[in-house]
Amino acid sequence: MSNRKLKSINMRLFKEDLRLSDLCQQPPEELDDLTHSYNTTLKRMLDRHAPVQVRSVVVRPRVPWFTNGIREAKRERRKTERRWRTTNLDVDFQRFKRAKNRATYLMNRARSEFYSNLISENSGNQRKLFSITRKLFNQSNEMVFPPNCNMESFVDDMGTFFIRKITNLRAELACVDDCTYSNLGDPCVSSFEKFEPLEMEAVKHLVLESNTKSCSLDPIPTSMVKECLDELLPVLTSIINNCRSQKVVIDGVCSKKFDLSFGVPQGSCLGPLLFILYTSKLFKIIESHLPNAHCFADDTQLYLSFKPGTMLDEANAVRAMEACIAEATAGKG
Repeated sequence: MSNRKLKSINMRLFKEDLRLSDLCQQPPEELDDLTHSYNTTLKRMLDRHAPVQVRSVVVRPRVPWFTNGIREAKRERRKTERRWRTTNLDVDFQRFKRAKNRATYLMNRARSEFYSNLISENSGNQRKLFSITRKLFNQSNEMVFPPNCNMESFVDDMGTFFIRKITNLRAELACVDDCTYSNLGDPCVSSFEKFEPLEMEAVKHLVLESNTKSCSLDPIPTSMVKECLDELLPVLTSIINNCRSQKVVIDGVCSKKFDLSFGVPQGSCLGPLLFILYTSKLFKIIESHLPNAHCFADDTQLYLSFKPGTMLDEANAVRAMEACIAEATAGKG
């Protein structure tokens, strides 16, 4: 187990070291070099002022179906086993077998009852059921790559695929002229045709107003970035104004740089309240055609159940889907 004593950092000395570093005195001009210098410098400063402390902790995993009755049965099993190994008598061996069989029976029954109840309680939650199934079958989320894959070419192909996919989608949408648009609001009267560089004051406002949560990819905690914002502001502004590109990184292998010509807003463009009003009307349409629909903050699932291999059921399912899509795109309700 590792941790840092962040509260013991002398922020005055930390800021002084940061101010005298090459990152602030001679920042690189290239974006890749600048971001690399930003990450390595801050990590080095953090290691200097709050080095990682490692402790050994014994972790004993606990299963959710473990009960006091099972604990007593396992204790009795160990007790009878020790006695049998000491006396080596047949009568003690029979006691040990009975205790062992009872402990095994209690564990199997508790495990079976726990997962049966868990599956029954989440019978309507498909996401939870898939998670339970993966755990029971010990399925991992390891990435599987094509055989004999050249990773350098593969990451470049992935980057090219995403850029080409967005370009093709925009070209297809531009050719669509027979859509029926719903009257959800006034037509757009302005658009972003180019991105103006941000001023330092705008970047400062964005950083100060942002959440203080951090993740493992951050070189230092976000709270420390805010405290050292005066020293880091020029570097952050330069990174933001020059990072209109992307790369694909898989297992440490990095692709070439791809320029970003388009962007998609994160979340609903309608805003929380209007988005709820819109989806409430939309789901009234869906309910009349599709009985099962799950809506989450970042995922909506629509599905129909039917017997495989039955042409009539398959045709009815397709017709229900088509009718639902037609009514939703027509802007009814």
